[in-house]
Amino acid sequence: MEYKRTIPEIRNLKTGDFINSDEFFKKPSDEIFKFRYSLDKEIQSNEKLHVCFLCKQSIKIRGQINAKNILNFAHLRESDSCILKDMTNLSRSDILRLKFNGAKESALHIFLKEEIAKYL
Repeated sequence: MEYKRTIPEIRNLKTGDFINSDEFFKKPSDEIFKFRYSLDKEIQSNEKLHVCFLCKQSIKIRGQINAKNILNFAHLRESDSCILKDMTNLSRSDILRLKFNGAKESALHIFLKEEIAKYL
């Protein structure tokens, strides 16, 4: 049986970039654990930089390499409700529909619009 990660992608709110979960967890373990550490620092400082692409709540990395519980992105235990957290049986097309409905302007996009407006 193929494992399906609950959060298929996360989003960097600063750049607007999406990080695909399956691709991310193919990286070398030292890169993954360095990123895990940076996510933990974000949570401790209440900085929202990397979030669930849908609900924009903070996320963390759970699981272990070569273990029953594979590495995955997860919502924090005390986080609010999210469709991905509550209902894991969404189809790929449902997830894409939710993703692009929720994909609003990133900080970089807003900055560039403001810069263009200055010159107009």
